[in-house]
Amino acid sequence: MKAKRITTLIMALALMLSLSACGGNRDDIHARIEGDTLYLSGRGTVNHEDFDDFSPVIVVVEKGITGIGEGAFHMCGNMTEITLPEGMKSIGDGAFSACSSLKTVTLPESVKSIGEGAFRECSGLLLISLPESVESIGQAAFYRCSSLMSINLPEGLKSIGDAAFNGCSSLTEITLPEGVKTIGEYAFLECSSLTSVSLPEGVESIGVGAFYGCRSLRSINLPDSVKSVGAEAFILCESLSEVTLGTGLQEFPSFDGAYALTRIKAPRSLQESAIKSGIDLSLIEWY
Repeated sequence: MKAKRITTLIMALALMLSLSACGGNRDDIHARIEGDTLYLSGRGTVNHEDFDDFSPVIVVVEKGITGIGEGAFHMCGNMTEITLPEGMKSIGDGAFSACSSLKTVTLPESVKSIGEGAFRECSGLLLISLPESVESIGQAAFYRCSSLMSINLPEGLKSIGDAAFNGCSSLTEITLPEGVKTIGEYAFLECSSLTSVSLPEGVESIGVGAFYGCRSLRSINLPDSVKSVGAEAFILCESLSEVTLGTGLQEFPSFDGAYALTRIKAPRSLQESAIKSGIDLSLIEWY
C-alpha cells in the first residue's frame, strides 16, 4: 500500500514537471523584430533574455504581458519609444534604468507601482504619464532624470520613495496629491530648477534632505498635518524667501543656506525650539 502511494506521488511529480517544461507554469514571451522595432507578445513578465542582445529603437509590448521584469531594458541606450499595454500591473526594479535615449513613456491604467530605480538615469526622459492607479513610486525611481521638466502625480499616490526624484535638475514644479503621507529621504535633492512645491493637508513627514539644494525654490507652506521634518530638508534652498510652518511640528526646521529668507510664519508652540535652533528670530511672525 505504501509502495503504491509512493508510486502515485512520483507519477504526480513527473506530470507537474512535464507541465512546467511545456510552459504550464512559466511565462511565455515571444519576440519578433521588424526593422528597428521589437514586438513582444505572449503572457507573463518580460525579462532581458527574452530578446537576447538586440538593442531596439522602438518597443511595442502587446496585450497579455503583465509585467516588465527587473532590469529588463537596462542600458538599452538606443531605445527612444516604448508602448505598454493595458493589463500590465508592474514595472520592476531598474526596468528601464540608464535608457538614455528614451523620451516619453505612458503607463497604462492597470499599473499600481513603479519599482526602485525603474527609470534611474534616463537622462533624455522629457515626459512620463502616470495613471491614477499608481499608488507608490519606488526608491530612486526617477533618479537623475535630468531632462524631466514636469510630472503629474496621480490622486491615488500614497508614498514617494527615498531619492525618487533626486537630481531631476529640469523639474520646475511639483504638486503632491492628498493621499501622500510621507516624502522620502532626499526625494527632491538638488532639483535645482524646482520653483514651486504644493504640499497637501495630510502629509505627515518630510524626510532627511528631502529638498536639499533646491536652489530655485521660492516659498514653502507646511500644512498642520506635518509632524516631522528631517535634518537638512531645506538646506541650501538659496532662493527660499517665505516659509509657513504648521501647528503639527514639534521642532523648528533648519534653513541653513537659505540666504534669501525674509519671513517665517510659525506657531507660538515652536518658540522655544526656534531659540535653540539659532534662527534669526527677527524673521519670524508668530501666530
